[in-house]
Amino acid sequence: MPPKVRITKDMIIDAAFEIARESGVENINARTVAKKLNCSTQPVMYHFETIEELKKATYAKADRFHTEYLMNIKEPQAGIMLGIGLNYIRFAIEEPKLFRLIF
Repeated sequence: MPPKVRITKDMIIDAAFEIARESGVENINARTVAKKLNCSTQPVMYHFETIEELKKATYAKADRFHTEYLMNIKEPQAGIMLGIGLNYIRFAIEEPKLFRLIF
């Protein structure tokens, strides 16, 4: 019976997303992700053949996060379009590393 997988692909993507949020996408590599997960680099490279694949998955997660952030309008009475525009600005201020990743 093969050993149970402890580090999943989603866990790796989540760790890479947090690294991108904290220090930028340029700091995503097998070692930093493994360190974040307290594991070796083997699970990272098992799930992703290249770091570029991991960065693409991280970008997709950041894009989903950005879309959810934009749709969470804090002042709906001001209008939907104004709310989305203000959320773009808030996102750039609150999440500068993710903003640079996406744009």
